[in-house]
Amino acid sequence: MQHFRSFEATYPFKIVGGGRVEATVNYHTLNTGQKTGVATFGTTSYYDCLNLRNAWRKRHGLPIQGYWNPGHEGLFSGKETADLNIHALIIGREIALKMIVHVLDDLPIVLFLPPNSQVSINRTIGKDEAKKNFQKHLASMIGLGIRASLEVEGFEVHPICYVELRKLSQEHIESLPSEFNAVVLDDHIVKGDTLYQHLIPEVLKTMVNLGKTNFTINVFTYFALLSGLDKLKNGNGWTRYGFSPRKPAKASASPIDYRIKNGLYTELITKHIGENELTLNEIAYLQERV
Repeated sequence: MQHFRSFEATYPFKIVGGGRVEATVNYHTLNTGQKTGVATFGTTSYYDCLNLRNAWRKRHGLPIQGYWNPGHEGLFSGKETADLNIHALIIGREIALKMIVHVLDDLPIVLFLPPNSQVSINRTIGKDEAKKNFQKHLASMIGLGIRASLEVEGFEVHPICYVELRKLSQEHIESLPSEFNAVVLDDHIVKGDTLYQHLIPEVLKTMVNLGKTNFTINVFTYFALLSGLDKLKNGNGWTRYGFSPRKPAKASASPIDYRIKNGLYTELITKHIGENELTLNEIAYLQERV
């Protein structure tokens, strides 16, 4: 199995009214490259990444703007929404299996999912509408594939969406394991803005609120542009000024349990994964459902 391409960045930062904390962030990607049609690692190029995103957003009726090259869908032209959903789940499975082989130990996993523009617009959105919009978000669907695959392989997974991350209650915090692998997901690190401005700072604040002082976060992505990774590695904005620990939110409704149904995972691995590519746990999973 091919390794991820990995990059490491260390972020020392201050806690306002407290001491200094250091976070090591490892960025792992299936594919990376420059703004060319050739991937420098893996098989997927910058334009393949854009083509997938264009097709995804068009099928789900979402706007396409700017550098997303909206006139092109490449290999994804003509693919229906269901096909693209399956493709996202397959990407998630591939990331999960490489996480297990190359990065993770046997600790439980807290999986931090990125901002979903469809959900985050309205934080009071109901659960049914939140789940519906969640399925329109590419990175979130990849996250569903990651969770399903990890759980089939025997891992304990606690997913936290960005919209929930920003208002974690004490009850939710106490439900997390005391020791865990902190895993952050983004679909495409192109500019690096989503991770740098939103997700990683919120994850760091959460880790501090959990009493962590020196810790490691692993970030996984389908495609990373080298310039986007450089921004993440070299940035110093929030690391320079530090964070104020956030008080937990008042008790709120229980987190939404985002997961795919067993039948869909069965369909995923029986119809779209070659028999000789199944893991031993997936084979056992299928046998239990005969």
